[in-house]
Amino acid sequence: MPSISDLLSMPLDSSPLKPDSPTSSPKSSGTSLPADPSSPSPAQRAPRANQRKRPTEDMTQFAGEVSRANKLVKVDHDQLQIFAKSDRAEQLILLAGSLLSLVHQQRLLHPADSPVVVPKKLRNKILEHASILLLDASIPAYVDKKIGPTKLLMDLVILNGSAWGFSTEMAADSDQVKAVTLEITNTLTTKRHAMKSIIGGSLGSDPVLGGTLRSDALNVLDLANSLVQKVTKVKLDLPLCGRIALLRKTISEGNDNKYWITIDIELAEMRGTHPDAKKMSRFIKQYILDPDMKRYGTVDLATIGGASGRRQTANAAASTSMIPPAAGGGTAVDR
Repeated sequence: MPSISDLLSMPLDSSPLKPDSPTSSPKSSGTSLPADPSSPSPAQRAPRANQRKRPTEDMTQFAGEVSRANKLVKVDHDQLQIFAKSDRAEQLILLAGSLLSLVHQQRLLHPADSPVVVPKKLRNKILEHASILLLDASIPAYVDKKIGPTKLLMDLVILNGSAWGFSTEMAADSDQVKAVTLEITNTLTTKRHAMKSIIGGSLGSDPVLGGTLRSDALNVLDLANSLVQKVTKVKLDLPLCGRIALLRKTISEGNDNKYWITIDIELAEMRGTHPDAKKMSRFIKQYILDPDMKRYGTVDLATIGGASGRRQTANAAASTSMIPPAAGGGTAVDR
């Protein structure tokens, strides 16, 4: 059947709607239409004054049979009889009430699991050491689940145990362990985002025509200071400057959507090509740190400490770090 819209789009007849001609009306000719034998007369259509409404079918007997078949106790039997005598609207309300009662009983039997809360002391330790790890020039990855900071920080939590607020009972509870892992993951994500924003803001403006030094950019030492200024247990040294120069090089190349994944891939390639610590050091100095200084500003490397490895992380973890030494990326950078 066409809709109103379809009908409105159809063409109209040339002549408008007109009333019937008076000559064609039976009334005008003085004749009447014959009565339709199948149509009831007015007397037949009118209800009788003493006509009674058909009684509702009595279902109480059937309700009794159902009650006996299901061996209902008297209280339930009586409720079923009430239901059988009720009209449809009342029955729907009775059903809804029974359903709500069942839901309530189900909640009492199986209460919702209480959310696992990570202790404040442990949250603070995770927050502190997430920053330390991400600013450790020797970590082999940033988002890799097997060798990245999530695994490394969880190892530290387990190793330090109750000293950090991670009790033996928590370690034995899988839900507690999941909650701690989620806390670590979320904290590291927030810290990485903050690092990326600071590094991205250090790029400055394009250099003047014919030049290489970018305007209003931070040199690598100033950038490193801006990253570690609130992390008191991290020492600013030459390996960290080399790592920060790598992080800046990658972000300047437009690897924004998969930035940290790209960094992990680059670090793995560097370790594979230069497994020797001295060769890795020369590579970082020649191809990462020196170009960074030409582009963003020169610094006196002699003023920067040359301590390497995981010293700052190990010290911060009270000499209990389980972090294995990385193959490359954590060695001192040649001056």
